Amino acid sequence: MALSNAERQRRHYERRKAAARAKSDAAEMTRPFLRQPFFAFLHFDSNWEDAEIALRMAGIEPPEFGDDRGPNFPSDLEGLELPTHLTDSIGRAELTVECLLDAATTLAGIINRYKRKELNDTLLELEQVGPHDVFIRSQADTDMFRIRKILDRLDKQVRWTLPEWKVKGG
Repeated sequence: MALSNAERQRRHYERRKAAARAKSDAAEMTRPFLRQPFFAFLHFDSNWEDAEIALRMAGIEPPEFGDDRGPNFPSDLEGLELPTHLTDSIGRAELTVECLLDAATTLAGIINRYKRKELNDTLLELEQVGPHDVFIRSQADTDMFRIRKILDRLDKQVRWTLPEWKVKGG
């Protein structure tokens, strides 16, 4: 039986997390040296407001870091292999970064597939334009050239650089 898209995504996420866990079960190396809880530091970092604005612009409610508790997982995630070792606000913040990156990667792939489908459909329509009207055929050829260039660009990967936020030993 074919899997639903949600089930495929869930299994993909589980495999990624299991692979990451198997790769390095070592504890995060900075933890023994962190004296001030993350939530207390966050209130004095002026960059947090920029993160809140960016999340709100995307329609995402920014996480609250009012105390030092770890992540609180919704009941609909039961059955997934959820991290149990995250017990404080820095662990919750690190998990938030990882989840946002996973979500952004997945959404970018969906957007890419959507655009490729639409562009390929348009290409097929333009290829059907007959030679009877030279101006229309010329415009169709120009559009097909542009669409092929756009499709070439959509074949590429984008790389973002981020500050290291998690230091694991190995």
